[in-house]
This record gives sequence, structure tokens and C-alpha cells, in this order.
Amino acid sequence: MARIRAQTALVRPAGAGEVARTFHVALDAGPPPIGRVSVMKGDQPVGNRSLHGDTCSDVADAIALVVALAVDPRASPTPGNTAPTPYPVIASASPPLPPSGPPPASPVPAAAGAPRPLATARFEDRPARPMAPGTGMRHAAFVGADFAVAAGAAPNALVTGSPFVGWRANRSSWFDPSLRVAFLRAGTGAIDVSAAGNASFILTVGQLDACPVAWSRAAVHATACARIEAGALEVAGSNIVGAQQSLRPWIAAGPMARAEWLLAPPFFLDLQGGALFRVIHDRFEFRPDIPVYQVPIVGFGAGAGLGVDLL
Repeated sequence: MARIRAQTALVRPAGAGEVARTFHVALDAGPPPIGRVSVMKGDQPVGNRSLHGDTCSDVADAIALVVALAVDPRASPTPGNTAPTPYPVIASASPPLPPSGPPPASPVPAAAGAPRPLATARFEDRPARPMAPGTGMRHAAFVGADFAVAAGAAPNALVTGSPFVGWRANRSSWFDPSLRVAFLRAGTGAIDVSAAGNASFILTVGQLDACPVAWSRAAVHATACARIEAGALEVAGSNIVGAQQSLRPWIAAGPMARAEWLLAPPFFLDLQGGALFRVIHDRFEFRPDIPVYQVPIVGFGAGAGLGVDLL
């Protein structure tokens, strides 16, 4: 109430029996800190607002300004109030927050000449709990693209772009499952093989990441995942008599770790890396006995890129 009164003088608690709008306010420490305001006129909901900020104090100041503006459109911070500018107010479709605890005691009637009572306010403090980045401002579906590196599929590391699409449950717990599907196609170009000729490698795979657990703090969201990738490895010889081409199946699986940083909603940066165990690890050579490349059992993958949450 003190923060609201710092914005406008045209607000005070309503007395018993007075007709006024009621503002149900909830503050959640997060991370990230989130505030919600539900406006009631009698028993009927009028509207809802959700806000988030860097600190609980920022969110509280933003909520106070929202309530003050609802009561007095000319409200503005008083001189000396240097609270940071809050994040934009985002409309919320969630139902009004239910009141909790006993109703507030009726205040002493205002003295004659006091401003007309315009609103009542009920404040509810909730304990802090871990929140996935998808809660509040972010959403379940997302798309993006990575700058990906695959090591081990060919003599040289493969570097390419990798588009992805995914879904996350956005639960406020360690068990926060998510799925992500990505596509990767990269080649080495011609590689010299001693003095025998050249060989080129092209890897084409689809990747499925299943991530059952997550950890969130402020704007960072980290997940532990299991990846399965399947596709084909194409190897072709050139500049050699009787050059041939071979298309081999490719299957690999292994653990991956990923971290996402909320850059500016709805955009986020991601960084990932992990090891992959090859079910098929072929050996390529120029006949009769010139080795070209032996695919190792274990390889590595990494990537970094940009994603966006979808409505």
C-alpha cells in the first residue's frame, strides 16, 4: 500500500460496506521474480496482469504502478522515487488469484473531506520456488538454429547450421521434461589421402533429445539429456582409378548437456555438448590396402545458437 500511495494520493483502503474494486496481488520470488494482479468488481473478475523483473523489489514497484494507474490514470512516481522502470505489463488469461487467509480488519472510517475510497487491496506473499524459464513469459514450444560441430564422423570436424524445434513442460521442479528434434547435414569436401587420391565425407542425420530433468536459476535454464541420432554417412573417392561411393547407415546415442540463457523474451541463447557412442563404426579404404578412415566408437558433438519461444 505504501508503494501505491507513492504513485497517487487518490487511493486508500475501503471501509466496511463501501463499494470498491479489489486487487488480488501475488508475488513469487522465482527465479525469475514474477508478480500477478487480478482485479475484481464485486464477485466478477475485471482483468488480470502478469509482470516479471530482475528483483522482487522491481516487480513490487511495477505492480504498485499498475494498481495506481488503474485507480488514477494520472498517477506517476513521486519525486525521489528512483525505482527502475519495470518490464512491460503483459496481459494474462489466467483466472483471478483466489484470496487467502482471513479478510482484513475494517479500517477506521476516514475523516470528513478525505478522498473518495476507490479500491481495496489484498496482498499475498508466496514462498520462493525454482521456476523453469518457460513459466510466465515463456511458452512450451520453441524453434531455433545452432552453429553445430560434429567430431569423429570424418577425419575433419564437421561444421554446419542445425535447425531445431522442441517442446518443454515448464514445470517448477527438477522433473521438467522436454523434447527437441534437430537436423544436421555437413560435408568435408575433398580430403587428400596420402598420394592415392581424395575422399569426401557427408553426414546427414536427424537428432532427438529427450531431457527429463532441468535446473533453473534466474535467466539460466540447464537440462540433462539423452540423444539419439540416425541417418547416413556418404563417403566417395575421387582422383583415383576405379573410384567408388559408399552410403552407410549411421546410428549413435549418448548423453548431452544443454544450457539456455533468456536473452530478451521470447529469445534465448543455447549452448550444448556431449559424447555420442556409434553403433556402426565403419572402416574406409582404397583397395587393396590404403586406409582412408576408421570411424571411432565414441565421438563428440557441440553447438551454440539462438532460439525463440512460440505462443
